[in-house]
Amino acid sequence: MGLVKLPAYKYLFAIVDFIVILGSFYFSAYFVYLIDSVGYSSIFKGYDYFHLVFIPITIVFLFIFQSNNLYKIHIALSKSTHAVAIIKSLFYSVLFTILISFIVKFNFILDSRRFLFIFSITSLISLITIRIIVIRTIMLKLNKFSVVRRKALIIGSGERGKILAAKLQMEDDLGINVVGFVDDEDDLNAKVTSDKSVLGRVTDLPQLVK
Repeated sequence: MGLVKLPAYKYLFAIVDFIVILGSFYFSAYFVYLIDSVGYSSIFKGYDYFHLVFIPITIVFLFIFQSNNLYKIHIALSKSTHAVAIIKSLFYSVLFTILISFIVKFNFILDSRRFLFIFSITSLISLITIRIIVIRTIMLKLNKFSVVRRKALIIGSGERGKILAAKLQMEDDLGINVVGFVDDEDDLNAKVTSDKSVLGRVTDLPQLVK
């Protein structure tokens, strides 16, 4: 069995998240040392296993982000839902960081509330800026040129189907093109909306999707 081919935007978000989270860890560590007047050259003194802690934790962060739907397109193209998902994911991720620090006895994190505070603020601002302001804006522009748009069939041509079609067409930010309806009751090619019709029966779905 081969690897599952994922959409390019999922890889983009995962790479961005990895860089932002790992960068926020090191920036926060440096900032704490700077405040304590230790200096950059002493950052890793006594903590030469920073990499062994920060990198694995960052990878776990990605799985936490995944579980909170941060790699789904409808979340990525939304503002409020996207922001809430980022805050929620970071909250659980920071809790995980504290827990794993207890397990591996990583005292630098356990003894420094300032580090966790700086990391939380830095990563939150960075993720919202890059994900919502920068990448989302680019994706919306690409949507207008049909670069990342997706086709959708609506099962059912009744009132609920019509309402859903209208909603998807109005919320163009989702990047979804409704191509038609599937219904066992209406005649084939029967008009459901002004420009969309019944394309087949439910049993025709495999061929219609193909």
